[in-house]
Amino acid sequence: MRPTLLLCLVVALSACGGGDPAEPDVSPDEQAATSEQEAQVGEATATSDEAPAGETPDGTLTEADDGATVEVAVGEQLSWQLTSAEYDWEQPVTDSDAVDVVPVDYLDDPGYQEWLLVGLTAGTAQVTVEGLPACGDEEQCPQQTVTVTVEVTG
Repeated sequence: MRPTLLLCLVVALSACGGGDPAEPDVSPDEQAATSEQEAQVGEATATSDEAPAGETPDGTLTEADDGATVEVAVGEQLSWQLTSAEYDWEQPVTDSDAVDVVPVDYLDDPGYQEWLLVGLTAGTAQVTVEGLPACGDEEQCPQQTVTVTVEVTG
């Protein structure tokens, strides 16, 4: 009786979806709509890379934004991600109360250190961070300073 019960259970479970558990079951129409959305997201990403200097369409700053001036509204935030492959970054400092710098801690190293730059009050703040070489050779990766200016609007 147990083999029959086991067989019935296997048949019942295989009828419930059976496909790859990592991939959800979707109809062909849903699959086409998802592919179209993914294509549109890809297009948006491609055009967002062409944003004028100082504008960060996805709200993320990197070392490439050194010297940039960016704008954020009071209560909004920008992510500042600096690679941790070659540098150990110190806590950024700001010269104004217009911006709060909040560290983001990860359980697993994502390959960068991150801070949130949060607009507190209208004004301008210069935020600076020092990168100490992590590569072991100061000639290959000398100490680095990255600075951004954040204009906080009303």
